[in-house]
Amino acid sequence: MRLKIAVRALALLLCFSLAGKAHALAVGSQAPDITLPKLNGAQFSLSSLRGKPVILTFFTTWSDSCAENLKFLSSHGKSLKGAGIVTVAFENKPETVSGFLKKHDIDLLTLIDAKKTSIRDFRILIIPMTFLIDADGIVDKVYVDFDEAVMESITEDVKRLLSQKS
Repeated sequence: MRLKIAVRALALLLCFSLAGKAHALAVGSQAPDITLPKLNGAQFSLSSLRGKPVILTFFTTWSDSCAENLKFLSSHGKSLKGAGIVTVAFENKPETVSGFLKKHDIDLLTLIDAKKTSIRDFRILIIPMTFLIDADGIVDKVYVDFDEAVMESITEDVKRLLSQKS
């Protein structure tokens, strides 16, 4: 119950911080190029994956929905071969994120957004929020939260984009 209240409070806070932009980054728009540190501190730019579809997920370590989303992406990464998977943690400490990933047996490219700049860039309304970006860097789909329907949609939509590429 407390977690649901916290998630709703965060969503409201994020909505207010967007100053009139109370909607996610629109489907069909160019995805912002973000450059953030990986867990090891090396910088990584989203644009380095241009040319293939990308699943981009934003998360926190205290959300059960985020953990489920990441476990799904980690376990299904091989079946989505050909798509890049990038996760962005809204956390200050890389060691907190590393511990969370290890605890849940998640092996994904993870970036740290300690300043939370991508909240504004991608207009994050709730977490987890996942964007499917096509090979040209255009937002193809936006998935809010995580459940079985989102899981099925991500799988189908990535396969659709991969089949268009070949």
